[in-house]
Amino acid sequence: MKKTTSILAAAALLTLQVLPAQADSTTYVANIQDFGADGTDQVDDSAAIQNAIDAAAAHGGGTVYIPKGTYLLSQLRGKYSSLLILKSNVAFQGEGASSVLKVADHLNQVGQEFNVFAPYDNTTASRVDNVSFSNFKIDENGVNNLLPQSEPNKGNRAIMVRFGSHIQVDHMVFENNPGQQTLSFGNNTNPQTVSNLVITNSRFANVSDSVAGNAYARDHSSIYAQADTVQISDNTFVNAAPGRFSTAIESHSSHATVSGNYIENYYTGLNIVATVTDHKDSLYANNTIIRPNTAFQFWTRLGYQMSGITLDHNTIVQRDGGLNSFVDTSANVISQIGVLKITNNSFTTESGPSVNTSSAIRIGRVGTIDISHNTFTNLLARAVELGTMDDNATSISITSNTVTDCGQTTSTTSDDFHTAFSFMSTNKLVSLNVSNNTIQNQNGKTMKTAISGNTPLGAGTIESNTLTHVGSVLNWSSTSSIDSLHLVQTGTGSPENKIRASAGSVWTDGTTGISYQKTTDASSASGWKRM
Repeated sequence: MKKTTSILAAAALLTLQVLPAQADSTTYVANIQDFGADGTDQVDDSAAIQNAIDAAAAHGGGTVYIPKGTYLLSQLRGKYSSLLILKSNVAFQGEGASSVLKVADHLNQVGQEFNVFAPYDNTTASRVDNVSFSNFKIDENGVNNLLPQSEPNKGNRAIMVRFGSHIQVDHMVFENNPGQQTLSFGNNTNPQTVSNLVITNSRFANVSDSVAGNAYARDHSSIYAQADTVQISDNTFVNAAPGRFSTAIESHSSHATVSGNYIENYYTGLNIVATVTDHKDSLYANNTIIRPNTAFQFWTRLGYQMSGITLDHNTIVQRDGGLNSFVDTSANVISQIGVLKITNNSFTTESGPSVNTSSAIRIGRVGTIDISHNTFTNLLARAVELGTMDDNATSISITSNTVTDCGQTTSTTSDDFHTAFSFMSTNKLVSLNVSNNTIQNQNGKTMKTAISGNTPLGAGTIESNTLTHVGSVLNWSSTSSIDSLHLVQTGTGSPENKIRASAGSVWTDGTTGISYQKTTDASSASGWKRM
């Protein structure tokens, strides 16, 4: 799909806002080998590297240079059981993936964990500003640091900053993290305690339960960003096999651009969260997410606001037999999302059919949601469905989408699984607009109905949807209340006693070309007159 000019302009603007001013590497360079680092993977190098960090900080800032080699880290220090204590105004620079910081064996034990780079403690006195990490690898050696059964939630962060600003991670490699987070920014307080964060062009591989033998892993986010003004772009997240407990990116951030990332074999692609801080005005665009269980999982809690979120030009290929919706705004949303736009995305199931019945988009507590210009192909069930939502609080617009060969499930428990757009709820919708969509069966007749519903409806509009080899246009319960439903639609046969609509609606029989107009005010299925 083509990237829109407006999206690119917004992303470019945000990038300019958040690029950090790096430490002045021309002032002072601390080569870790000059401080005694061995680099042979045989002896502990953490003390030598810490001395290099301290020297750069003492000079008012500088570069800690990491030549090629494998530098073993085994000595824990500080309140966070850190292998290395971060200081402000320091740039860490390597020579690529051959410059390796490696965690020693057996640092994950009952009563003990490790973090690689972290502040001394969780106070503002240990604030870290103006730091960067580029062109080296951190190997957390997960196979030899498996999580114990009694303590499955160890941090094991490669980089952690609780308080700080102007932080950049670029062209890094992070591998074999057995614990909860690889990169962790923020202090889980409101407002955010980290700002101006950039993570780009980096690779994350084999985390959590994808680490061989790491049977007790239960929770992992490769990037945990609880920050204000954030760019996370052009990174790669790949597990060798699908994980059950891994998330690529967990964003608790406002003014964030998360774009161009490639994610494969993570259970969740992105968690979009407002549970400890507000989450506003953020763009998630041009990401590719392969074989997730859920691509975008939304989380909110009472007291925190989420609004101004856009999902645009993302490509999602769900794993065979995925259990959950690609985009879920229902399961974990307690406080209503204000405005959400889902535009120009591609939703596809990798293969099928399956007995599972996952939909592409599940709408929960959202004030206003715009779903437009997306493609939905070969899904197990519906393109859009309702989840848990508040009464008389949600307005939905579904326009100019293309739905092809969905409803692939082999489940026979409900015909509604074979509907393109389903609106089943006891709670009333403020408004619903379903217009200018293309709904088509090309390989078989897996979709039986274009639009179905039983939810009470305030103001409804159904116009100019194009159907190919789909059994019926509209199946709305005769017992649900409808304040108004304006319909201009082509279908099959006479609408009398079949299609609910308000006065002034027009129905055209595509077979005969005969048009009918609704003459009665009540939004019932009777009162259609031939024009």
